[in-house]
Amino acid sequence: MKFRYERGQQVVDIRAGALHVRVRLHRIDLPIYAGAQPSRSWRKPVVGPPTRPFAEFQVVEGLEADGWLAAWVYRPGRFLSAWEPRVAAAMPEAALHLHDQIRDRGTASAGCWDVFAWRDGECLFAELKRGGSSDRIRESQLLWRESALRLGVSAEAFAIVEWYGGVFAEPTGSST
Repeated sequence: MKFRYERGQQVVDIRAGALHVRVRLHRIDLPIYAGAQPSRSWRKPVVGPPTRPFAEFQVVEGLEADGWLAAWVYRPGRFLSAWEPRVAAAMPEAALHLHDQIRDRGTASAGCWDVFAWRDGECLFAELKRGGSSDRIRESQLLWRESALRLGVSAEAFAIVEWYGGVFAEPTGSST
């Protein structure tokens, strides 16, 4: 698997709480975006147009270009394909069922990964981390992964995407 704008990948060891896993890390460089800003940015770095301003949406867009149905997991069980206006992603019933099963078998829905994608009966989960930030994988996310593995999802279906680029938007409206 290769993500759009990818400059490299490697398998890394991740520790969070008592868990230790090996997972593929993809590094991507998002192009500089200088166009219209979204009216609500949640104080997230803006890397694209208001319809898809955040890194999660840029990964979704790249996956869609490769034939995946993909969405940002905006909140547990809520999948978005666009930000302004907000558009719910149309995921297949089988994909939603799998996501629900993972959530129901896990210890917390807060551990779901940022991007969920589906193609030809296969799933992909990507967790985005901004390069150089202090943001790290949480134990709840590794527990989510373990729940998926117990359901037969391949370990190869999980990827960490470390991204670079973007600027912080000035708040122009509410952060929600």
